Amino acid sequence: MEVKKKEFSFEVKEELENFPEIEDVTEMIEKAIENYRVLRGLGQIEEANEVKDKIKEMKFSQQHLLQVMNLDFTKPTPKMQNMAKEANIDLADSRVLLEFKLI
Repeated sequence: MEVKKKEFSFEVKEELENFPEIEDVTEMIEKAIENYRVLRGLGQIEEANEVKDKIKEMKFSQQHLLQVMNLDFTKPTPKMQNMAKEANIDLADSRVLLEFKLI
């Protein structure tokens, strides 16, 4: 996740907020874990391992989503500052900040 964070155009907030979408993903992960346990209990090891791989992917996606949803649009990275400057975009403009938040 730390490698992915370096690719972001804005810093991530210090205190992460939780969002309903994150809770939805958490529920999906919990259901997948239960499916994994059932499959293992039934001796369906290959299928269980496939589910286990999907669980890892979902957990990474959950963390990525959490980070993205907590981007601080008032703290652009130097790369973003340069891109905005080249495109003549004022990153301090409230309308610009609103557009980033809507995305």
